[in-house]
Order: sequence, then structure tokens, then C-alpha cells
Amino acid sequence: MGLTTNTEAEWFHNVVTETGLGGLCCTGYVTISHDMQGVFSKRWHKEMSSFHFPVGELTITLHDVACLLHLHIKGRLLNHFWIQIVAAIEWMVDYLGMDPFPVDYECRTMNGAHVRFPPLKELYEHHLVAAAGTEDEGDAIFVEYHRGWALRSWFMLLGTAILSWIISYFHRIHGYDPDLLYTDDMHRAARYVFQLGNHKVASYWVYLNFTAHDDIKYMPFGDYRDVVLFDRISLYFGWLACGTNTMVRYMSEWCLRHFRHVQMIPRSPSEVAPDTITRRALTDIFQDMEHHLVPEEYRGMRASQSWHCVDGHVTWFFKVSHHIMTSDALGRPPRPPYEGLLKNQ
Repeated sequence: MGLTTNTEAEWFHNVVTETGLGGLCCTGYVTISHDMQGVFSKRWHKEMSSFHFPVGELTITLHDVACLLHLHIKGRLLNHFWIQIVAAIEWMVDYLGMDPFPVDYECRTMNGAHVRFPPLKELYEHHLVAAAGTEDEGDAIFVEYHRGWALRSWFMLLGTAILSWIISYFHRIHGYDPDLLYTDDMHRAARYVFQLGNHKVASYWVYLNFTAHDDIKYMPFGDYRDVVLFDRISLYFGWLACGTNTMVRYMSEWCLRHFRHVQMIPRSPSEVAPDTITRRALTDIFQDMEHHLVPEEYRGMRASQSWHCVDGHVTWFFKVSHHIMTSDALGRPPRPPYEGLLKNQ
């Protein structure tokens, strides 16, 4: 990710390794298919926090996050406030070493407290080289400044996790090669070297509209338990939060296939994660997560096949859940008749 020489990289790797995030050096913002990610975003349903497909639902579990990025999935929920543009400009100048005018342009272009990946990557590379240059000049103060700015810019460049998640579950949808430097103790997001996508939205729609169970790996990290142990917190259900203004439902109960359990008919989102939960109450709920796991009766049966579900689930899925994914949107191919196929299974 822009490291030009071993000398420039040594201090960087040492610091990142001390944080426990050294494996993330193998990820970053690469050439990815924005069209494919856009198609997946259209299948995301906010109320259930899950992707809807003809054969069922998938979600991004806490266990997926732990396997892909080796990040801790326990602890306190982030409680930062919404960042205003004026404050964001000041922070980007102070903590990323950006010039005020480019920062103002980025925030106005992105219509918020955001910065695009290409200028962020250029900023990271600039500070990396500048740190080496000021070190040669013996300017210790500016060495620390540029190194700090380079590290913060790098942490903001970690952008391939969602694509790695897609490839882990849908291994045929996008071309990739195995990374020759990957070892089993590394995080799974570093496993793939992505090829250029076909940049045709329609082809991704066709693939996902004709998805069968054989096209999905419901448990892609089953062989990874020796590296990342399964934590019961992944079976938590309810709300998650990022900051004081963002709360999303985490509906593990709707995607029990992820955890080798027979898919049950889930409870209503308003029952599992009621809208009356406040951000303040959520902090205590998440800390007491042992009392907010998927009930034992919902995970009592182990699935011998990835598509296993209880009687009545398919009917429920097409009557209650799947109908929100319409097939008559302009330009989208019609859906295949999966009801009969799944009932036969």
C-alpha cells in the first residue's frame, strides 16, 4: 500500500504490529467492482440488517468480522458524536496533515465529513516519504508528525473487507487469485488478490437472481476455528451502535445457517429489537450479552446440509420476508420459481 522501500516501511510495520493489527497491512483500497457492491447494497434490507436472495437471507456476523480482520468483537460500543463538517475539517488538518483547502473541497464534494480513497492514498504515501526525508535531515519533530499522519491515513484506507466477505460467501461471483504470501494465521481478508470485475451491473443481477444453495458457502470460516475461536457473542441479537446517532439491528436469528443450525422461523424484528431501546440502554444490554443470545430452542438442531430449515420456513420466507425484494424493477431480470424447488428440498 504505497510502501516504497524497506527502510521507509520498517518503523511503520513495527508500530502497527504492536497494536495487534499488523495483518491488516495486506489489505487496503484496491481496484474493486463498485458495480458488484452496488448490486449487493440493493439487496440489503435495513429493518432486518440482512441481504435477501432467492434461497434465503445472509448477514455480516460478528464472527465474520473477527475472521476477516482479526478485530475484537467484545467491549464497549463506540459512543462518539456525529461529526460536523467544520469540526471534520479541523481534525483532518490536525490529525491527517491535510491542507485546509483540499479538505474543504473533499467535504463539499462528498457532502459530509468524508474524504475519498484516492486522495487519502496519496496523502498516506506523501507522509511516508516525507517522514523518511525529515529523518535524513535529522528533524525529529517533523518525523513524528509525518509518521503519525501516515499511520492515521493508513487506518482509514482499510477498504477490502466487504469484498472479501462477498467472495467468502459467493466464491463464483468475482474473479480472484490466492495471495501467495497468505498463511493460515493471517486474517482472511488478506487471502485474495482480486481481479478486475466485468463492470456490468446486469450480469451481477442475473447471478444473484439465479442463486442456488450450491452457489453460497453458508459457513466459509468453518475451517478457520483454530485461528479465530467462535465466540458466543456472534449469537447476540438486538441492536448494535456506532456512535451516538447510529443504531442498526443485528438479527443473527434470521441467519442461523451461518452457525450450522437449522434455520427456524424467526421472531418479529420489533420483538427481538424493539424500537423503544435507547442508545443509553443499549450499552448495558450489550455488556450483558449472555442474556441476549439466540434462544436455545432456536439453535437446538444442527444442520447436516446448509439449506436445512424447519417445516414452514420456506412458506414464511416467500410470504413475509422475500416479498420486499421485488422482481419488476426496471431493467432487472425476472426471478426464477424457487418456491417449488425449495419445498422439494
